[in-house]
Amino acid sequence: MALESLNGILSMSLYGSTMFQYLEFALTILVSAILGQFFGYVFVKYGGKIASKTHNAFDDLLINAAAKPLAFFFVISGIYLGSTFLTPESPAALQTIYTVIGMLVIFNLAYFLIKLVDGIITIFLKPLVEKTESRIDDQIIPVLSKLSKLAIALVAFILVLDNFGFDVITLLAGLGIVGVAIAFAAQETISDVFGGLSIFASRPFVVGDTVEIDGVPAVVEQVGMRYTRMRDFDGRVNVYPNRKIATGVLKNWTSEPSRRVKLDIGLTYDTSVEQMEKAIQIIRKIIGEHPLTTEDIRVGFNDFKDYSLNILVVYFVKSSQITEILAVQNEINLAIKKSFEKEKIEFAFPTHTVYMRK
Repeated sequence: MALESLNGILSMSLYGSTMFQYLEFALTILVSAILGQFFGYVFVKYGGKIASKTHNAFDDLLINAAAKPLAFFFVISGIYLGSTFLTPESPAALQTIYTVIGMLVIFNLAYFLIKLVDGIITIFLKPLVEKTESRIDDQIIPVLSKLSKLAIALVAFILVLDNFGFDVITLLAGLGIVGVAIAFAAQETISDVFGGLSIFASRPFVVGDTVEIDGVPAVVEQVGMRYTRMRDFDGRVNVYPNRKIATGVLKNWTSEPSRRVKLDIGLTYDTSVEQMEKAIQIIRKIIGEHPLTTEDIRVGFNDFKDYSLNILVVYFVKSSQITEILAVQNEINLAIKKSFEKEKIEFAFPTHTVYMRK
């Protein structure tokens, strides 16, 4: 009785094919998927062993990139083979299946190419640019990776539309008109993209430079097509639209040959002329003997302040790294204070002298 019921169900017809035929269709896809996983595993395991014996890294890349597309190819093959068991009422239904199979083949190939391009950039291009002294190529690599993947995806999308019977030429012409309308609505986005192109062309900075925008110094971490990401000295990430960088005022601290340091050192009014001259000599000697300062040293008694006799100090540190500059300032300031304490030269602080008339 149960067998008769099962036979009755399997013999039922739906859109021209029996349930048994649909079962054959599904089992064919399932078996193909299992075979795909098996052969994908074997391909990676044994193909990887063979590739590891060669000195060429491209075969390793090819195996890793082709593993999942190979497994999915078995699924696509299963769909095709399973469709041969079906006898749809309308030939258009079978043609639809073939169209979907074509779409899956295009997507599978596009996925393989994206993995391949990503691997080529990671394994071959990145190590090459890391060996160069210029850092402009470091910021081009991420953009190149995104553009290449976008190009592959766009071509795949066009091929899929063509596979479904759309007139691609007419569609692209229509998209051109839509693109003009979108351009008006996305002026800021387009300005950001052109700002990014301007940054790549003029190279006002590269990844790793310390720059100042709107009075905020930060280190450039990533330059994209729309935004530039920087990390300030507080550790916060600042994201700037490229149009703002391209049209604004930017200071590149890294490009300067040396950093100017200015000090105002105040001494008490009890300081004698001899002590003042001694203080100037001490400051000039300490700065001049430091290995990271230039010969351009300016030290002079320049002002009578309300509470102090002022010595203006200007010198230059031969570095563009903020941590190194701060270290030099720290060493020089400590040396000046230590020498002043030894010579009994007193720093000034706000004081009031009161005279009492009898």
